[in-house]
Amino acid sequence: MYKRILAVLIAAALLLALASCGAKDKVATASDATGTDASGGVSTADGLSLRRDEAANAAVVYFSHNDVIKEAAEFAASLRGMDLIEITPQKEYPDDETALAERIKEEKEKSVRPALKDQPKDLNDYDILFIGFPVWEGTIPMAVATFLEDYDMVDKALVPFCWAPDGEVGESLNDIASLCRYSAITSAYMIPGGDFKNNEPVFEGWMDQTLFG
Repeated sequence: MYKRILAVLIAAALLLALASCGAKDKVATASDATGTDASGGVSTADGLSLRRDEAANAAVVYFSHNDVIKEAAEFAASLRGMDLIEITPQKEYPDDETALAERIKEEKEKSVRPALKDQPKDLNDYDILFIGFPVWEGTIPMAVATFLEDYDMVDKALVPFCWAPDGEVGESLNDIASLCRYSAITSAYMIPGGDFKNNEPVFEGWMDQTLFG
């Protein structure tokens, strides 16, 4: 009970710090005209503001089954010299659309947690994690759920970016919040139309606004 109370206090302190840190620097918000606000009761930290020296503690984590998220993740990491971490399932997802849809649906219905490979030992060096993923069946891929459950996310700021055919985040942020109860979560950046190359300037602006103000 004591540990749970302590964790709640830590999370509250983090949210307060995210809203106030960088008072001597410009304050940035994590959403702009292309951002997708959280819905369904998720409390997001859109007041996220960071000093430049804190960006060194950021990494880009991504799961991709096509080039859209991979391109965005690689671009983000190279842009600010952040570490790049790919979420890699031991059992690859099929390329066939029908087989892929069946597996996605089954994993969601059964709350499957696919085993991962080649993952980092821990995430202790990072305070901020950009998390990229496609929206599958209206939520995060179950491989992303595995990743979030495998690591200690207390006191981390999570900055999602994603892509969905209908442009909707669905329950993604709700589900991230349920898995990372003591993290601060920003609104998600939705890559318009699944075309990242043509949206690089806007994405770069969103990153700058999120990290530096």
